[in-house]
Amino acid sequence: MRKLLAIFLMGLICSAAFAADVPGGKSNGFIKADFKHEIGVAKLDRLLGAGGGYLFVVRDGGTVEALQPDGKVAYTLAAKEGKTQLLKRPEAAASADDMLYVVDSGTEQVLLYGLKDGQFLGRFGAGARGFFGAGDGQELQSPRGIAVHEGVVYVADTGNRRIQLFGVNGVFLHTLELSAEARAQDDKTLPYQLKKAADIALDAAGRLYVLDDGDNLVKVYDANGRYLRVLAGIDRPGALTLAEDGVYVADERSQSILKFNFAGQLVYQFGSRGEGKSQTKKIAGLASAAGQQVFVGDAGKALINVFQTVAGERIEPLPRGAGRASVKWLGGIELDALRLAGDGKGALYAIGSDSQDGGHLLKLQDNKVVGEFKLKAVQPVALALDEAGAIWVADKSKKRVLKLDAAGNELLGVGSGGTGAGQFGNPSAVAVARSGLIFVADRGNRSVQVFREDGVFLNKLGGAATRFENPVALGLDPGDKLFVLDAGRGSVSVFSAGGELLHEFGKLKEGSEFGKPLDMAVTADEVLVLDGNRVKAFDHAGKLLRVFGAKATGTASLGDPVALAGGGSTLFVADHAGRRVEAIAVLYKPQAPQKFLAQKSVHAIDLQWAPAPAAYVKSYRIYRSARGDGGYVRIATSASNTYSDTDLTPGSLYFYRVAALSDGGFEGASSDAVSAVPDKYVPPALAAVQVETNPWQARLSWEAADP
Repeated sequence: MRKLLAIFLMGLICSAAFAADVPGGKSNGFIKADFKHEIGVAKLDRLLGAGGGYLFVVRDGGTVEALQPDGKVAYTLAAKEGKTQLLKRPEAAASADDMLYVVDSGTEQVLLYGLKDGQFLGRFGAGARGFFGAGDGQELQSPRGIAVHEGVVYVADTGNRRIQLFGVNGVFLHTLELSAEARAQDDKTLPYQLKKAADIALDAAGRLYVLDDGDNLVKVYDANGRYLRVLAGIDRPGALTLAEDGVYVADERSQSILKFNFAGQLVYQFGSRGEGKSQTKKIAGLASAAGQQVFVGDAGKALINVFQTVAGERIEPLPRGAGRASVKWLGGIELDALRLAGDGKGALYAIGSDSQDGGHLLKLQDNKVVGEFKLKAVQPVALALDEAGAIWVADKSKKRVLKLDAAGNELLGVGSGGTGAGQFGNPSAVAVARSGLIFVADRGNRSVQVFREDGVFLNKLGGAATRFENPVALGLDPGDKLFVLDAGRGSVSVFSAGGELLHEFGKLKEGSEFGKPLDMAVTADEVLVLDGNRVKAFDHAGKLLRVFGAKATGTASLGDPVALAGGGSTLFVADHAGRRVEAIAVLYKPQAPQKFLAQKSVHAIDLQWAPAPAAYVKSYRIYRSARGDGGYVRIATSASNTYSDTDLTPGSLYFYRVAALSDGGFEGASSDAVSAVPDKYVPPALAAVQVETNPWQARLSWEAADP
């Protein structure tokens, strides 16, 4: 009884202490947003955002500072790099991992800084420099909003009325295509098109919230850009921020903050115009942080109001889709390469362009040259590696294919000049299958020929259905399916391991999906085509998955790309104009695991699923719930495609989902749910029971049961 009384009294004391912070001493149940305190910020122009434990503000004059919770300045962002102006009119900030992004409408670019110390790291989006070159149509114009979601940077490109997507450090991905339901697209009153996008945010499900100054609306789109709704009841939206449990929008006219749930319903409203505590004169930015904290910038009073809001309903983490893949520039190697090939073990081979009397081959590893040799009287124009590590090169000068050892010594010569079987006019690509078959593309004779591993001619691919015009690249998947990139046809032809044409993609009714196809790399589940200044990724069926890259003059530029090669989750692009080989990591979001099964056992449930074919999948996360419609909690991570959930309550129903984790740390789509009920352990009946008695006692014995 004493313990109970002590706990009860302690609860009263804590409640009284919390209520003391509430104006008027009211309980928190009557106040949805509890004003805590204000942070004075002299000459505050705008609150840009929050992240990493800091508030980011811009003062009159354009100075951007990171403030600690007590209002002290942690660091100031560099506004110039040498004579180059970085910041002129900062509009918004977003953070992810250890990176801070600031979008500036004056310099029309995004600036990257270290989140911990504010060190300048780079920039992108400007027309003159960065990741874009003048005239390619992708430059930012007066951008005002920015958000980061699962490795993708979303920028409200205000002047161009669009949303631009970038990789984590600025590699251009593509423009988000906004749409509405087919029946509604002709409805001129449906506001799905952007007029003047001023701010942007994303929720955990990938939905986009765009504040459009052009028609004073906050518009909501799904992850693919399909219009869903507007947030109703806002007179003049001026800022927005996303929290774990809802959307906060500032209304400039009423100087109030409206909170919406993720279904778009207004939950409550707080704040007002005035000179008093918690009131505002000129709202200038919103931000949120963990623990239901909401920060309201007030340029009129030069301060930030801090509120503690009541918790709302969060988005269920599962089920989830695969999400959008991203890319990250890793660095470059100073090398003018004409062709590239990976060995599948981390090494990259390149044909150099600086040899005067013959071919020049280089081996690269860990972003540096680790080996090189020259080939006398050989003009290599293509290369490939076989399973044993031998190097195969196409020799343009003598119109043949050579097999070389690791030191560059010739082991075998295949073909000769001419137009007949086994002869080449202008060999352009070579590939070696796991079966040992050798495939050679020939631009001169418009053919792809097949040879035995000892160089004996076997056949030509194609036929009436596929007449090659300008085959420029070959690729093989792990099952020896052959992919042929034909620049003349503007397509990729896919052949089975037996030489049967399966399908062709890229060719449209009018024209092609490719403008200037140059090279190709094939992985276990994707086909990557270097098309002009961009890389286009397709699945093996030919569905376009993503596009990234743009003409540029800055970091990771693709001014004049000539070759492409893959190595795990890393792509290598040879840029002739920059005389560099750029390394770009693809940040994959794995597909949902298939064939997920749950098998009951005693006090346990055994789970298994099909192993992911993609090499970038490194582990799996297992989730469990007591109900099928939500409430999933992660219970384990498995490096294999099996898991046994033990110590369960017999007779209870358990639900499970599993999701793959990529080598970049991104979780992919969750599987379908499975369920099972664990059995209860029931001991077997005792056997050979015997009773021995005497006048004073009875002695029982039986055979021991199996454990």
